[in-house]
Parts: sequence; structure tokens; C-alpha cells
Amino acid sequence: MDHSLTDDTTQNRHSGNQVTVQKYDRVTVAFHWLTAGLVLALFLIAQGWGFLDRADRAPLKLTHTSLGVVLAALILARIVWRLFFGNRLVAANTGLPSTVARLGHFLLYVLIVLQVGLGFLIGWSGRNAAINAFGFQIPSPLSAFTRDEHNFFEETHNLLAWSIIALVAVHASAALFHHYVLRDGLLWRMRFGRSLAGR
Repeated sequence: MDHSLTDDTTQNRHSGNQVTVQKYDRVTVAFHWLTAGLVLALFLIAQGWGFLDRADRAPLKLTHTSLGVVLAALILARIVWRLFFGNRLVAANTGLPSTVARLGHFLLYVLIVLQVGLGFLIGWSGRNAAINAFGFQIPSPLSAFTRDEHNFFEETHNLLAWSIIALVAVHASAALFHHYVLRDGLLWRMRFGRSLAGR
């Protein structure tokens, strides 16, 4: 599979050779936007059922849980792709801004992984001790939890949800600042198709 495009420089992590690229490979771009879409959808669904009566929340909760399982699989695949197959572009910043950007990306990964893990723990610590995703049951491989532990998982899950959304907002704002103020074509790196940077 050809992961390289033109007009920018990246360091190939396997060979150490410099490869000319301008944007991330298509699989990385797909992972990025699918993850963003799922995170936003999961957040909105969770906020949405708060406006419904308890008796009417089941369809939204099933959708939320099912998409959470999809996100778990997506994150695992994305990490494997990033570590072993995806290309890596030269950082858009240098010095402190570059360090802050890298830490922000790392923190976002960590929070999403923790959030997915908490989602599983909420299901496994519930009454049925199982996760219902797309009509299939995923039973808990762990010992029984207390009600207090279940409540702790739910409260932390909610807190992390808002933390992730806040961090995503900062991430998106920084990307827009780069693209429209600094005009460095940063957004083209996560665009499908050929890059238009420099036009």
C-alpha cells in the first residue's frame, strides 16, 4: 500500500529514510474522522437521554453502548496502525508549541482509552453484569462489583466525557488557527484526496 504523497517531508519510522509526503495516509485520515465522529455522537447521545423519561431511554442507551464497542475496536486498530503502519509527518510546530501539541494528542488518546474502559466497567458492574451491544451480550470477565463502584464508574465516565469534549474543542481551535491564521495548510494533512496546501 502506498502511504506517501508529495510536497512535505516525513521520517519513515521503519527504514529511517526521508519520504516526501504532504498528508497522512488514507487509513490514518479515516481513523481520525471516524474517531471524532464517534466521540461526538456518543457525547450527544448521552446528553440527549437526560431529556427523556427513564422508560424511554433504552434505545438511546443501547445505541450508546453499541457505538462505544465500535469505538473500542476502532481505537485498538488505530493504535496498531499508528505504531506499525501509518506514516508520520514532520511536526507543524517546533519547540514548546510542538511539545504542547504532542502532549495534547497523547492526553486525548489516554482519556479516550480510559473512557472506553469505564464504559465497559459500567456495563459489567450493572444489574446484568454484561454489555448489550447490537443485541449481543458481552458478559463480564471480572468478579462482581458493588453499587458504590458502579456509581463511581458512572460519575468518572461523565467527568471524562466533558474533559474529552473540552480537549477536542482546544484541538480543533488550534487546527483552525494554524489553517486560517498561520496559513500553514495544517488541515490538509487530515483531508481525503490530494492536498491543496500551497495553492
